[in-house]
Amino acid sequence: MASRGKCCGDPNHQHDDPERGIQYSLYTKINTNDLECLNESTEGSGKLVFKPWEDRLNRESFVESDADEELLFNIPFTGSVKLKGIIVIGDSSDSHPSKMRLFKNRESMTFDDVALIPDQEFEMQKDTEGLLEYVTKVVTFNHVTHLTIHFPKNFGEEHTRIYYIGLKGLTWLMVYRTERYQKLKAEVERQSKRLEKRKETHGDTLDKQQKKKIEREEDKLKHNNRDLSFVKMKSMFAIGFAFTALLSMFNNIFDGRVVARLPFLPLTWIQGLSHRNLPGDDYYDCSFIFLYILCTMSIRQNIQKLLGFAPSRAASKQGNNLFGPAPGQFK
Repeated sequence: MASRGKCCGDPNHQHDDPERGIQYSLYTKINTNDLECLNESTEGSGKLVFKPWEDRLNRESFVESDADEELLFNIPFTGSVKLKGIIVIGDSSDSHPSKMRLFKNRESMTFDDVALIPDQEFEMQKDTEGLLEYVTKVVTFNHVTHLTIHFPKNFGEEHTRIYYIGLKGLTWLMVYRTERYQKLKAEVERQSKRLEKRKETHGDTLDKQQKKKIEREEDKLKHNNRDLSFVKMKSMFAIGFAFTALLSMFNNIFDGRVVARLPFLPLTWIQGLSHRNLPGDDYYDCSFIFLYILCTMSIRQNIQKLLGFAPSRAASKQGNNLFGPAPGQFK
């Protein structure tokens, strides 16, 4: 059964607020070079409807169907994303699409393939301002690397016109599982082992030519170590943002409440934190902030490994120095 779009239902909600723009920022994760729109009247116009939230009402860029009312978008992403909702802005006329069908991770679909059962479909309503959100199935549209959107018909006109398609969701920042990181890590480990081997083989008996070769290898290792460290920073920022958001949310809920009983009496200089904002003088009572810190220290590394944010021990060892080995380290 086809779903229908719905507004948020909150009369105080502002549809042009910055937060909503952040939610609909998955257009930045689209591989626009490989994005294609079948049956577009002007070549390349299908890419123009995936634009920033603040430009959604811009009527200068749009896509219009050519031979008939159908449009088919093949949308590859640069990584794995979680699709949570879609907004489609069309014209006030009957050229507005009336039905939308979604296919997950089926690359290079054509009109010959649309007879397949979609992963989800929607009966659409006319929306000229981006007020209607078509909420996708959470379980189905998890880990999406390619999305196909099929608009089979409109409200009665010969051609379909669309001004904006907004994609709401999250990006999975599995930094240490990306192809780029794996290549950099392998290269760093390979170069390090080769330099160590040369060091053991030649010792201090190096001629001028051998020293130059090692210097070139050190320069390459230095460059790859720097790139590896920059890639790892993405993970650090992602983890830091997640833990900060959780801290803010739970602190608002549990501040001033006893959340646990400690099996030990904290040191005097820690009691201000372990008993923060709690009533009474029983210092075995534990505040949320102290419990949060203890949990973060104990489970953070395991969460990093589970989510793919943690590098191997070898990569960590090689990537600790941002600028590579010290000059002459392997001479």
